[in-house]
Amino acid sequence: MPSTPLVSIIMPVFNGEQYIARAIDSVLQQTYKQLELIIVDDGSTDGTATMVKKYQASDKRVKYIKNKKNSKQWFSRNVGLAAATGDYIAWQDADDMADKTRIAKQLDFLQKNKAYDLVASDMMVINQDDKKISIVRGGTASPQDSWLHRQRLFCPSLMFKKNILLSLAPPYCRPLPIGEDIDLLYRLREQKHQCGIIHQSLYHYRRAGGQTTGFHFLSLLYGELVRYSSYSRQNLARDLLHFHNDELLAARDLPSAFIPFLREKKLQHVHKVFINRFVIGQYYSLLKTPLVFINNLPLLGRFYITLLHHQPVRFIIASVMAVPRQLLRLVYCRLTQQRFFVD
Repeated sequence: MPSTPLVSIIMPVFNGEQYIARAIDSVLQQTYKQLELIIVDDGSTDGTATMVKKYQASDKRVKYIKNKKNSKQWFSRNVGLAAATGDYIAWQDADDMADKTRIAKQLDFLQKNKAYDLVASDMMVINQDDKKISIVRGGTASPQDSWLHRQRLFCPSLMFKKNILLSLAPPYCRPLPIGEDIDLLYRLREQKHQCGIIHQSLYHYRRAGGQTTGFHFLSLLYGELVRYSSYSRQNLARDLLHFHNDELLAARDLPSAFIPFLREKKLQHVHKVFINRFVIGQYYSLLKTPLVFINNLPLLGRFYITLLHHQPVRFIIASVMAVPRQLLRLVYCRLTQQRFFVD
């Protein structure tokens, strides 16, 4: 490598004692040694702090910060970014793991390919016993990608140059409970920072019971809001998504957050894309995770009212036409063991 810069790896955690030791080991055992691991404890009440402090005592590269109260991942990532002293930043979630060559290969890519400011990788999906479930291959990272496409970069695998954050208005990660990393990625790419991808499974993503960040109705809605926000910044020269005093945009606020987008006449040609995803997503959630659907019925009711008020024709047509087609597609995907997703 041309040089040995410091890499800061930011790891938010909340009640992560089950897996965090494996996550920390996968960082400290990297072939690239010039790194710091910043662990931001978001108010854990289990044995997380005790475990992290043992590592801190034995390896000076481990830095531990504890939030005064549980403030969600977006806040913890900002805390970690503020504390980072490295020239490069990498994410890692506290229940995931990294290939031992991850940092070396991503850093080497960025140093040799000067046109790129960020780099992601493919990922290996693992179970609770660290056994391989599948390999997920990342898609193109071209800045010409349409905002309408599904996000095909796995954000926790990102490494980026720290100095590109200066092109953004703080907070770097905005107050979203889901999708704050995708939002950051969109905003960086709007500033013409190009993102590369290494087609090797350098990041190991754990899929275990009890996770809340897998695909379901709410993650789809937050993803759409991030996409709409990016689209409005690029095509309307203003952001229709507003945060008030860095307050968390909670699920109960989602129907109201979408109203400025639904009112904007210049977005008529993309409204049907969102409404189709909304309709398909709720039925997918009903079939795939019925408890998620039931728990979100009050939110769904508010969304029905919002859409019927602002986009009645599109909403009714989508409900009548899109749902049967996607339900048939879901059945076909299950019979053929293909992955079903809302595209």
